Amino acid sequence: MTDAKHTKTTSMRAVAVLALTVVLAASGCSADSGPSSAVKTDRAAAPTPPAAADIGLQIRAIEAEFAVTVGVVAIRDDGRIVEHDGDVRMPYASTVKVFIAAALLATASPEERGTNVRWTASQIVAAGYSPVTSEHLGDGLSLDALAEAAVRDSDNTAANLVMESLGGPAAVQDFLRARGDTTTVVTAYEPELNVVVPGGDDSTSTASALATSLKSLFDGDSPDTGSRETLLDWMSGNATGEALIRAAAPAGWIVADKSGGAGGVRNDVAVVTTGSGERIYIAILTAKTDPDAAYDDEVVEQVARIVLAEF
Repeated sequence: MTDAKHTKTTSMRAVAVLALTVVLAASGCSADSGPSSAVKTDRAAAPTPPAAADIGLQIRAIEAEFAVTVGVVAIRDDGRIVEHDGDVRMPYASTVKVFIAAALLATASPEERGTNVRWTASQIVAAGYSPVTSEHLGDGLSLDALAEAAVRDSDNTAANLVMESLGGPAAVQDFLRARGDTTTVVTAYEPELNVVVPGGDDSTSTASALATSLKSLFDGDSPDTGSRETLLDWMSGNATGEALIRAAAPAGWIVADKSGGAGGVRNDVAVVTTGSGERIYIAILTAKTDPDAAYDDEVVEQVARIVLAEF
C-alpha cells in the first residue's frame, strides 16, 4: 500500500521530528520507498480479514491538515497489527509514567511499596505539574500512592519520587530492556524528560516500541495478576485522557490509557478492550512540525478512530 504523492523515508521523518526541541517544565505530561502504513497479522495468529482501507492515506491527510507528524501502532492479542510510521522516533513525554509505575509494581514488594515518602516544596517547584503531591507536603504518600498519582493525574513530582526509589531513570530503562524494548531511551526526570535535543535519542521512543512494551505488561510474562489489575485500574482513571483514544472508542469499548503532552507533542498509550473482550494495545505519538505550535487533542482522537475501525 503506497501513496506516491506523500512518499517519505523513515529516516527523513525521524530527522524532522527530532528537529523539535520541546521544553515545558510545568507540563501535565511532560530507506523505504513508501509510507510505512500497514495492517499485519502475526504468522502464528489465526487469519484475519484484510484492512478495509489504506490507513496511510487517511493519516497523511491528518498530518497535512494539522501540520503534524504521526506514529501509531495497535496490536491485538491475537497478533494482528495496524500501524503507520510505527518506527519513527519521537518524544514520549508523560506516557513513560505508566512504565515507571509498572517497574515499581514488578520490582518492589508490597511492604516496600507501602513505604511513606516525604518531599519538599522545592522539589514540587522543580518538577512542575504536581496536583496530588502539592496537597501532601505535610504528610507524604506511600510509593503505591505516588505511582497511582503519576498515572492517574500525571503528577510530575510523584513520577520523580518513584523513579528515584527504583534507582533513577536508568532503572526504568533497564526494566524496559529486560522486557525486550531496545528502543525507548529513559535518561531524565521531570521536567527534563520533555526536552528532546535535535539529533538525540534521549526521552524518545517509537509507537512500535511503546505498544509492544505496553502489551508485555499484561501478557503471561508480566507482573503478577494483582499488579496487572492495579496498573489497569490506575490507567482506567487517567484524568487527562478523555479527549484522546477514549473519545474515539466505539460504544461499549473500555479504554485504560496514559496520555502525554508538552509543547507541540501530544501522545496517548492505551489498553483498549473491545465489546467482545479482546484487547488492543495502542500507542499514538504526534508532534507538530512547528515547535512553537500547541498540540491538538483532536489529532490523537482522529488517528485513534481510524485505527480502531480496523478492528
